[in-house]
Amino acid sequence: QLDFDEPIVDIQAGKDFSMFLSAKGLVYGCGLNSRGQLGLGDTSECYFKPTRIISLTNIHQIRCNEGSIALDTSG
Repeated sequence: QLDFDEPIVDIQAGKDFSMFLSAKGLVYGCGLNSRGQLGLGDTSECYFKPTRIISLTNIHQIRCNEGSIALDTSG
């Protein structure tokens, strides 16, 4: 679950999905995932609530378009 006490420092909108970057370097995603664009390891059709992407930690920057990319603090 998204901890709303944790500040969100960036929000990116892709094609039918969104990603959120927290101040702690954690990434959350929601929306369509039919092509795995949320990076959750599956192709479940849709995530209505922001869901933490467990494999991404220490993230510095995110970008979304038709897919998504994350840059961690080590580059």
